[in-house]
Amino acid sequence: MRQPRQKIIADSTLPELPRRKLRLKFFASLCLVAFLLGLMLGDVFKTQPVRIHNQLIQITVQEQGLKLCFGAVPQVRSGQTQGMYWLSFEQVLGTPASGQLLLSDNEERVSWRVTPQQEGLQLGLVALQPLQGTWQQLEEQPCIAVQVTTATQQ
Repeated sequence: MRQPRQKIIADSTLPELPRRKLRLKFFASLCLVAFLLGLMLGDVFKTQPVRIHNQLIQITVQEQGLKLCFGAVPQVRSGQTQGMYWLSFEQVLGTPASGQLLLSDNEERVSWRVTPQQEGLQLGLVALQPLQGTWQQLEEQPCIAVQVTTATQQ
């Protein structure tokens, strides 16, 4: 009978791995668990984007201001800052637009610009003289009429 060169050892314990390999495996598994936990928590606490259904349809230049038509009547905030009159339309989509209008009383040029903001659209009106403005919602359609005058015209 032939004897095999290697003897079969009937021991069920694993051979000891060096400490460096164990440390590497431990940190790799720790990183994997932390990564997966971060992905799960990120999914749980993710904020849902605000869905905006209202849209700016048309801008019409009128004699003393602008007429803005929307899909539905938006929530409006207005204000004056350093001679500029602005309106903020909340939760409204639209494309950037700009232009000029001419006030009929003293032929003052007023520049206007619609810019998308994080929460909606903003309309800004600027002239060489400080502006004062008012806005009103039109009854027949979801439109807003903006009237501006220079501060010296009062």
